[in-house]
Amino acid sequence: MKKHTLKFFLFFTIVIILITLKTTSSHLTAPKNYGWGGVLSGDIKIDSLFIGSSHTRQSYDLKIIEKECRCNPYLFAYSGLGPSFIYIILKYLIEDLNIKPTQVVVEAYPFKILFKPRMYDDRIFHFAPFKVKTEIIKLLNANGDKKLDFTNYVSLFLTGRNETLLLSFFTNSLIKKYSYKGSYQFKVMTSVTQNEFQNFPKNLTKIENQKTIQWTVIEYYKKIIKLLKKNNINLLFIDPPLPANIRSSEMAKKTKSILLKALGANKSDYFAPWENQIEYTTNPLYFNDWNHLSSLGRSIFSKDVGALLTNLQHE
Repeated sequence: MKKHTLKFFLFFTIVIILITLKTTSSHLTAPKNYGWGGVLSGDIKIDSLFIGSSHTRQSYDLKIIEKECRCNPYLFAYSGLGPSFIYIILKYLIEDLNIKPTQVVVEAYPFKILFKPRMYDDRIFHFAPFKVKTEIIKLLNANGDKKLDFTNYVSLFLTGRNETLLLSFFTNSLIKKYSYKGSYQFKVMTSVTQNEFQNFPKNLTKIENQKTIQWTVIEYYKKIIKLLKKNNINLLFIDPPLPANIRSSEMAKKTKSILLKALGANKSDYFAPWENQIEYTTNPLYFNDWNHLSSLGRSIFSKDVGALLTNLQHE
């Protein structure tokens, strides 16, 4: 009996220690030049902060942008990161870390307003400080696509990402090699074929099935505007490039129109650099899939955005 009691006690103690460490200290294992790790390290100067989802991560080469605008950029991106998460992150960076860039480039992917907040990439949680973890949980339970259940909590605080955290000493060295200030370095995103490009509209089925506009998500765009205005930080909304056969769809036009209306006066700070560049948006060489750029597309788009930032600096 005593033997079983001791085993249970040891097991319970290990669980408590693991939960405590993952709750309060997991952010210490974040790679220093990617996402949370860079902004928490305190080692970087940020003039221009790019923040968003995989569209942001695959659209910008910061070495090119850095050269074009002669600024100190940083890219904060995780898969599926939408305006609700972006607001929570920016609020923490500004109010708790006192990180106040000259300008923030927020991803304005129009289809985001069709979906309730959802954590597609749990690294945004595991590498976050405790205060942000609590805000994410509040967000998901209040406005997410579904409330967190017991299994979700077990994954977040006990079983999820343990191998990532334990092996961070080794994996972070690889991330350091292939990332530059949060953006890709050396990673090749291949171009699609002409046939694949022509079939892109088939991917709109899931998008078109979303008939309801998520006004709560739109409210977070407005919160971002107020937060940055309050702190005298310039805000740019940049709509990442989409192939012409996606951009011309009725759903793309509808969601963009609603988003621009929601931005109000700030729609003058909305940019879609490739929207009318048919030499790019009709060419499969510049796309990796139906809504992400290839390496070639990223290089050209980054140069265009770098030039845009330079022009805005001189206005």
